[in-house]
Amino acid sequence: MVIQQDKIVEKYSDYIVVGGGASGCALTNKLLNADQSVTLIEAGYSHHNFLLDAPAGFFKLVNDSKYATYHKTNPQKHLGNRENIVPQGNVLGGGTSINAQVYMRGREEDYNEWNDILRVNNDNVKWDWETVLSYFKEMENNSRLKNKYHNNTGKLKVHIVITRPKEDSFNLIDNLIKLGHSVTHLPVIKIEKLETETIPLLLASKHINDDYKTILIYLHLDGQPVDLSKWNQENPFIPVFKLNEDGNFIDYDPSKLKNISYDTLEENDIRIFARSSSDAKGPVMMLIQAIKFMNLNNIDQKFNIKLVMDFEEEKGSPSLPSAVKKYSDLLKSDALLIFDGPQHQSDLPTLNFGNRGISQITLKTYGPVVPQHSGHFGNYAPNPVFRMSNILSSMKDENGIVKIKGYYDGITISEETRKYLDDVPDNEENMLSKMQFKKAELVGNSYQEAMQFPSLNVRGIKAGWVEDEVRTIVPSECIAEIDVRLVIESDGYRLHDLIKKHIESLGYMILDHEPSKEERMKYDKIVKFNSSVSYPAFRTEIDSDLGNWLSNTLIKTFDVKPVLKRTSGGSVPISPFVNTLNIPAVGVPTVNKDNNQHSPNENIKLLNYIKGIETFIGILSSEFN
Repeated sequence: MVIQQDKIVEKYSDYIVVGGGASGCALTNKLLNADQSVTLIEAGYSHHNFLLDAPAGFFKLVNDSKYATYHKTNPQKHLGNRENIVPQGNVLGGGTSINAQVYMRGREEDYNEWNDILRVNNDNVKWDWETVLSYFKEMENNSRLKNKYHNNTGKLKVHIVITRPKEDSFNLIDNLIKLGHSVTHLPVIKIEKLETETIPLLLASKHINDDYKTILIYLHLDGQPVDLSKWNQENPFIPVFKLNEDGNFIDYDPSKLKNISYDTLEENDIRIFARSSSDAKGPVMMLIQAIKFMNLNNIDQKFNIKLVMDFEEEKGSPSLPSAVKKYSDLLKSDALLIFDGPQHQSDLPTLNFGNRGISQITLKTYGPVVPQHSGHFGNYAPNPVFRMSNILSSMKDENGIVKIKGYYDGITISEETRKYLDDVPDNEENMLSKMQFKKAELVGNSYQEAMQFPSLNVRGIKAGWVEDEVRTIVPSECIAEIDVRLVIESDGYRLHDLIKKHIESLGYMILDHEPSKEERMKYDKIVKFNSSVSYPAFRTEIDSDLGNWLSNTLIKTFDVKPVLKRTSGGSVPISPFVNTLNIPAVGVPTVNKDNNQHSPNENIKLLNYIKGIETFIGILSSEFN
């Protein structure tokens, strides 16, 4: 029966489609376009709920929600006799409404296997991958891809988020703002979007008392890309619990956590594996859970909060310096806390009082204008790889100490500083064993002392072809990518100038562009030199008001003295806040050191996650004078 505008226009339909999800609607549309009459049957709750459109709301829908129905299989022997859960949408719009609109086709092998099975009784039916792929492509309207596997002319829109225009790419922030305003137990939170040259920042403020000081908290929510083939789980974007058994991580049933004790977590290494689990979605969730716990248990917050969320940290936060200047009045605070990075290897509570800055240099040396046959022109055409090697090797001695005059100027290690450095319980023998090299460079007398000096690191070299693609040629050019980690005593632009002058002293002509033929014929040795400074270092005195407050708070929370690190080796974009707002800053890392951040199988220890929540509660409930 077909009804239009409350009138029966047809008594019967050619087809009945059950389910108004993506597949049901696509099939119905195709039948209607073929002039067939169709009855579409759908059931479920109304889809008019902003959580259905908010990426952050997805997690509230799939757990104990009226919008999802969980069907269970019989116990499966290949799953350790566990039941397999099959979630289905219980909402108008079907499963796509509760699965964050993820678009998945299935495995090629499955389609080919189905084809083999079906051909037994249906010789005219084809379910092989190549056949089915043609239908996928016919339907697909991909926002980014058109190739052998994808198409952009169909009616089923497939959006790839990372390539959306920046003006509409960050609906996530708008959804987070909606979500924040909808949380009834946090009525005093103010959430706003801070527009930048690229992706906006998110600012959340919770003002308690005019007499309280205000602390700015920095977190970032972006993550590194993943190589799906390198992960030991089907989907890195879906968290998986695993138990460490003698260095081997095996699947762990999270339902067992209901009856687990704190002591058990101390004894058992249970982890959550997922993209960005440690860097840095874990700390974000720690803060959310801490605030929720404090509100439910009537624990008072002892200072005003301003939380700034960065969505481009993994790209170097290119718009952050100008944004901090633009919104300095909104960001005005008395101190800054950074919840990023791993704890000390001892797993003790840790405080980082500084981070090195970072800058980049790209060098290029030149040989023949195009690669030449090494048999014909070896011993004749200058090889740019040897020229680059000579340049790089001239910068450091065999102990790793930079030989460029003035590179370490202004850096001294006082007795008081050395005491702080020596108090850090590093196990350098274990560090060398894990990284498998016998001897460390001798820039400092220890790992902690080495972090007090600017580094000079070659992070990549490219020339010619290697391995299966190797060719007997003299390369035309050689490129070296260098990063220089900065300390507060070293200015990045000054160090770049020293490096440039050093290369000039070796007889090279320095250019900032590709050499012309005239320049190639005029100068014997040419180096193209390009550089930039991302952001400088910052450091707060350990024996400062902020340092003493945090140290005492962690002692009170965990009954153990925290590890106090003067300078952390990694670089975080904090100096714009410190320099522009003129406030002290301290990092409070909470995740485990062995978390594989930026790498396949990134993880966070469940114990670290819980202790991180405790850390936030301890800090938030401690008065900052």
